[in-house]
Amino acid sequence: MLVSVEPRQAGPGSVLVLGGRGFFSANGVIVAEVAGHPAPTRCPQQSQCEVTVPDLHRRAGKVPISITTSSGTSNVVFFEYL
Repeated sequence: MLVSVEPRQAGPGSVLVLGGRGFFSANGVIVAEVAGHPAPTRCPQQSQCEVTVPDLHRRAGKVPISITTSSGTSNVVFFEYL
């Protein structure tokens, strides 16, 4: 479950820190999606993931982000894409 994203505004190449719980995957695969695009993800803890914002080739605005593990896909949180 995602509960936070910091910073609240970010552009391509920036790293978002996602807070929550259950960031564990039995098969070791954890994938983030930013506005439907896969993004490089590193989860050093079961309560935190770091996601690098991909170039979305779109205008600035509010975009969704979610995490998928072997247990399923999290809820969505939003940040402002710059």
